[in-house]
Amino acid sequence: MNIPFLGKWALTTTYENAVVAVTLDPESEEMRTAAFVSPPSDEQRVNAYGWLDSLVGLQAGNGKYLVFTVEGIVPIWKAIGGEITNFWVVQKDDTFAFRNESNTVCFMAGFTDTLIGIFDYPDYGNMKFSCHVISPALADLVSAGGGSGLDLRWVSFAGADMAGIKLVRCDLSNADLSGAVLTKAVLSGLDLSTVTIDVNTVFTQAELDGANLSGKTLGGSFSGTNLRGAKLSKADFSKVHLDASTVVAGAQLDGANLSWQDLDNMDFSGANLSGANLTLASYRHTNFTGAVLSGVDLTDALDGSVFTKAKLDGADLNNQGIDNLDFSYADLRGADLNLVRARGTNFTGADLSGIDLTSMRLDASTLFAQATLRGAKLTGMNIDTMNFSGANLSEANLDGVSAVGTNLAGADLSGVDLTHVIFDPTTIVTQAKLDGANLTGLKLDTMNFSGASLVGANLDQVSARSANFTGADLSKVSALAAGEGVSFAGSDLSNAKLADATLEGARFSAEDGLPAAVLAGAYMPNADLTSANLVSVDMSGVQWYGANAKADGADLRNVNLAKANLATMDLSQVKMDGAVLSYASLINTNLRGASLTRDDENQAVSLAFASLQGADLTGATLPGADLTNAAVALSIPGPAKTFVGVPLFPIDISLVSDLDQGHLSDNLQQAFSNSGYPLIPTATITVVEPRQQWSIDNYDTSGGSGLQATYGTFSLVLPSQPGAVRVYGSPPLLVIAYNADNEQIQLAPTFAETVDLTDAIDDEATCPNGMRWAEREHGVDVETLMTAATPPHPPKCVPSETNWCPSAAWAE
Repeated sequence: MNIPFLGKWALTTTYENAVVAVTLDPESEEMRTAAFVSPPSDEQRVNAYGWLDSLVGLQAGNGKYLVFTVEGIVPIWKAIGGEITNFWVVQKDDTFAFRNESNTVCFMAGFTDTLIGIFDYPDYGNMKFSCHVISPALADLVSAGGGSGLDLRWVSFAGADMAGIKLVRCDLSNADLSGAVLTKAVLSGLDLSTVTIDVNTVFTQAELDGANLSGKTLGGSFSGTNLRGAKLSKADFSKVHLDASTVVAGAQLDGANLSWQDLDNMDFSGANLSGANLTLASYRHTNFTGAVLSGVDLTDALDGSVFTKAKLDGADLNNQGIDNLDFSYADLRGADLNLVRARGTNFTGADLSGIDLTSMRLDASTLFAQATLRGAKLTGMNIDTMNFSGANLSEANLDGVSAVGTNLAGADLSGVDLTHVIFDPTTIVTQAKLDGANLTGLKLDTMNFSGASLVGANLDQVSARSANFTGADLSKVSALAAGEGVSFAGSDLSNAKLADATLEGARFSAEDGLPAAVLAGAYMPNADLTSANLVSVDMSGVQWYGANAKADGADLRNVNLAKANLATMDLSQVKMDGAVLSYASLINTNLRGASLTRDDENQAVSLAFASLQGADLTGATLPGADLTNAAVALSIPGPAKTFVGVPLFPIDISLVSDLDQGHLSDNLQQAFSNSGYPLIPTATITVVEPRQQWSIDNYDTSGGSGLQATYGTFSLVLPSQPGAVRVYGSPPLLVIAYNADNEQIQLAPTFAETVDLTDAIDDEATCPNGMRWAEREHGVDVETLMTAATPPHPPKCVPSETNWCPSAAWAE
């Protein structure tokens, strides 16, 4: 028969007018007396068992039961028993007197700290103890439905019926629940790690969420039991009945023994099962979403299970069939996937870094979108038509892989050797990251690389005919080939980034029935196009300049460079017959010896609206060139001082008085604004020669006027035959560039006169004012011919050796 728990007490009595309590001496394990404290100390607490009218067992605060013993001739009471020792109890007026089992010795308080045992003492007068209840009896707990904040340490509930009891924030350290019935009990959050539990303890439908049962050997039915978030590390479930109604989501089951268990349809989401023993367990349709299964052997039934966000690093899936299962965002690093069958399996976002997938059996429906396969081995695999979009394949081994029709959109293939990968036009690589990848010798014809990043990629000896590189970043690529060079015929490189690209000898012109490539809007600072064939290529809006930019020996006949930024570029000796350079920026561009003649169809070069400040055309030839409204910098012999300037517009002679007074009048400011060149409020006027020549400083070096895009100086002259004051744009140019930190900065590059333009053109050339150059023979002066009716404003940006223009629409 199980002896019921009567409660946790402190036993007190009065000795010499002082209240003392039965107290454990931890060293001697002898029960003595000491002044009673409230609340009672651990040494003054005893667990009582039995029935108040008959038999009682007492358990001290060290967990041992009180027994009688005799040392010499003195009976003493010690806490050394491993089992309950029976006492007779005499109850009167809510007080107790204790006698030993043979009813021969009773105890009384004596002296100051001694509990005296006396043989055959008939009078209990000064041997009475009062009972101070610390925690109620089990019967009272069950009757009340449970309790809160109770001290139940060392209490034996062995075999007790505690069904439905609710214990909140109770301390059950070292308690005994072996064989106890806890059906539907609520023990949420309790630390049961030191509690004695055996296979006969019943937890059916109990609430154990957050409880600590680490290391326990459990048994019986856990059907409907709530173990959500419970601590069950190394717990043994081999003799437990679990089913789909058992709640284990978020439980700590690391190292737990779940072998032979039927875990079908259970929810292990968020649970920690690392190192757990699942040998011969069944987990069909089991939910492992977000669970940790590190190092677990999963070589048994997995049909329909869900492993979304599960942590499976080091898991053993050797030779398993995981067809159609969901491993999305799971961590499979170090897992054994040898011979795994994964047809239709979802590995979206999963981490398979370093995994050898070569023996896996996959099909087109296996999904690797957004997966991390960094350093994975896919040697010789057929991944045709599979979805690897957004996957990280950097440093992966793809030697001999067939990727026909594979979706690699947005995938990261940085640094990967792709030289033996099989691609075809159906392979999708839009937005892919191929920085530093080796594509040497690959056939990339008609493939779509739009938006892809190929920074530093090796494109030597590739064939890229009709490929689409729209918006792609090919900065620092190498595309070299012996003989004729790499062909990009028919390719679309619109808005591609080719900064620092090495494209020596590349062929962009039409060939073999393919049209010329399109490089419109390409960003090409420092691009090396030495000996490249760019005949008839659309390069409108490109940015091509820089200290390392090269066009030596390049063929740019009939090229379309409208709105191109070629400022400071070295285009000396380049063939540009029939080229379109309208609206182009050729500020300080070297065009010495360049051939800008008519093409084979008699099409002359167009420089309409081009910016030619500082351009050097020494030895160049521009027969029939169209210079309508081009900005040409002239050396102007002013009345008092010669200066360099671009003829811009006239202002009324009535403003001479304001100019002579250095007065930035409203009328003067309005005149400049009306012509499209507003002055800053702090502009200053310098009188070079009264009533003849002035200079306006329009450059706010303090930055108070913000970033400026205009002329830094305006030179003004009143001709000897007055009609209007002529305004010229003089150096420096005020432009906006970007530094190495991608921050906008103000630059103020200078420029010289446009060199030898008048020697380069012929009588058929159309001058900036719209008249033929031949009109000079009819008395029209050079300045008039070179004064554009509506000259272009300076571009927003002119690059320097260290500061490039932004890749956005620089000329807006």
